[in-house]
Amino acid sequence: MLKKILSTVLALTLTAGSAAISAAAITIGDVNDDGSINVADISKLAAHIKGVRSLEGDELTASDVNGDGKISVTDLSAVAGHVKGIKDLGNSNTDVPAGKADELAKIVVDNESVWLDGINDKQSSMYGMGSNEMSFFDFDLDGTPELVSGGFWLGTHGANSFFIYKITDNGLEPVSVERNGYENEYLSRWRYVDFNSDLYYLYDEDSSEHYYYYIDHDYIDMGAPEQSFYSKISVSDGKIIIDEMEADPRAQGLESRLIEMDFLKFGEDLEDEYTGLSYDEKLDLIKDMIQKQLDTDVTKPDHSYEARLKALTEFRTTDEYDYNYSKYELCDINGDDIPELFISPADFHVSKVKVYFFNGSEYEYLGDYGESGCVLVDPENSYIITGWMGQGYNSRTVLKFDGQSVETVISFSDNDGATDKENEKYFKIDDEEVTRDEYYEKYSMYINDNVISVGPKDSF
Repeated sequence: MLKKILSTVLALTLTAGSAAISAAAITIGDVNDDGSINVADISKLAAHIKGVRSLEGDELTASDVNGDGKISVTDLSAVAGHVKGIKDLGNSNTDVPAGKADELAKIVVDNESVWLDGINDKQSSMYGMGSNEMSFFDFDLDGTPELVSGGFWLGTHGANSFFIYKITDNGLEPVSVERNGYENEYLSRWRYVDFNSDLYYLYDEDSSEHYYYYIDHDYIDMGAPEQSFYSKISVSDGKIIIDEMEADPRAQGLESRLIEMDFLKFGEDLEDEYTGLSYDEKLDLIKDMIQKQLDTDVTKPDHSYEARLKALTEFRTTDEYDYNYSKYELCDINGDDIPELFISPADFHVSKVKVYFFNGSEYEYLGDYGESGCVLVDPENSYIITGWMGQGYNSRTVLKFDGQSVETVISFSDNDGATDKENEKYFKIDDEEVTRDEYYEKYSMYINDNVISVGPKDSF
C-alpha cells in the first residue's frame, strides 16, 4: 500500500562498529567466522535458505540469529539489517520505550483533522493543487519523529510545501520554519523537486556539528545543464532553520548512508491510502511508519551506499553521462537486502543499463543489459531479462543472478510481429525452433507479472 521511496540520504563521518552477540567462540551473524559481519555472511545465509549451498556446524549456529532452532529469512533480514546499519544484532532497540510507536500513532490518528482536513483547507486558501502526502522524520534527533504533511503545488511557482508537527501528549503542535531569516508556517521547496529527494545528513567530526541539508535542482533553460542549490536544515528554539549554502557539502568527502522513508497519499480526488480505512487499520498503518523511523540508527553509516555514491560519481565523469537523460535506480534482485545499482545512460533505443552489485566494499560492474535505458528484472526469481524488441522481432535472454555473477537460464526469439505469413514465422527457444504454443507457454513462465522495468528513476 505504501509507496516506498529510497530517497533520503544520510551522510556521516562516524565509523560503523561491528556489534555482535557471542555464543562461546561463535559470533552470531558472523557466518563465515572472519571476524566481522558483512555482505559475505548475507550471501552464505541466502545460499543456504535457497538450497544452493548448505551450512554446517558452527556456521549453522552463527546463522540462527533469533535462536528459534532453524535458519530462515528472518535470520537473513536481521543480518542484513545489521550490515546496513538499521539495527544491530542483539540490540532490541532498548533506547526506544516499549509501545512508543503505538502511543505516537494514537496521537496522530486521534488528531488527524490537523494534518488531514487542515492541510486541505490551507491548500485551498493557497491556490494549491492536490498532491498530498504525509510521512515522519526526526528533524531534531530527539528520538521522536515529527509528522510531515503536504506536498501540494503552490500557486504558479511549482513549490512543494510541507507542514511539520511535533507529536506531543497534548496533540500535534505546528513547527514554524525560518528560511534565510524569514519565518513561515511551512517548509517550501521552490525548484520542482519532491521533499523526499536529495535530503542529506552531515556530521562534522572536527567541529562536532551535525545537520541536515537538501538539494534543489533547476534548469537554466530547456536542454541546458541543471543547477543545484543547497540548503542547510537545523533546529533552534523549536523552529526549523533553513539557510542557503554556497556549495555541496558532499565535497567534504563525508561517509554516507541511505535509509527509507514511507510516504502515504491522502486527500480528495487522489489515490487515497488512508481515509477509507477503519480506525484500527489507520493505527496499524501509522504505527508501522513510525516504528521504522524509531528503529533506524542514523549514527551508523551504510557502506553499500558509500560505494554506490562512488560508482555514480565515477559514471558522471564518463562520456556516457548526460545531464538531461542519465538516471539510476536501486533494486534488490536476489533477496539479500543489498540493492543492486542500475545506471541508465539515456533512453535511446540502443542504450543499455549498466548493472552493479555490492561485493562487500564497493559496487562491482556486472554487465550492460536491456534496451532503451531500461532492463527487465524478476526480483522474486533473481532474474535479469535482457535483449531487444523492434519492428516485430523479439529476442530475450533470461539470466539468473546469484549475488556475484549471472548465468543463462533460457533464451527466446521470434518474428511473430514482423510478418503475416505463417510459413515465414519462427519461434525459437535456446536457438531451437518450437511451435507457437510451446513457445508462448514457456515464454509466459519467465516474462509475466513478476517482471518489472528498472533503470531510469532517480536523477543524478
